[in-house]
Amino acid sequence: MKSKKGFVLTELITVIIIFGVILTVGALSFSIVDRLQINSAMRALQSDLRHVKRIALNEKVQARIVFDETSNVYTLEKMVNNKFVTVKTVEPQAKIKSINASGKTVSFTTRGTTGSACTIVLTHGGYEGSLTVNVGGGRAKVTEIRRI
Repeated sequence: MKSKKGFVLTELITVIIIFGVILTVGALSFSIVDRLQINSAMRALQSDLRHVKRIALNEKVQARIVFDETSNVYTLEKMVNNKFVTVKTVEPQAKIKSINASGKTVSFTTRGTTGSACTIVLTHGGYEGSLTVNVGGGRAKVTEIRRI
């Protein structure tokens, strides 16, 4: 009796199909992780903007968030004895792509209002998220998360 060496064509095709399915699922999961990451970063930024607004309202002081795109951080600050002091510094989970606010700063008055509207854009992986801060009431809202 002759021994059988090698693989049958159907076995090879089956293995190739299994590898294809594994690679497809892996690629999709990376995309999902990137989307979750940008979504999380946008929600954290939105929460920090609300926090600064609450500081301004509750403590009756000016408060602001200052963005540094080159270092990829933003700093929450409040006015104490006529100068701004750092409340906390945050390195977001996504890259700060742009902010169209004057001086790269979103400022809140003692009434929790802002003087101008702005848009902040973060990127991560293949996704980009936009958050707008409304003029006046200073409401922060995630307006768009899209694939780039």
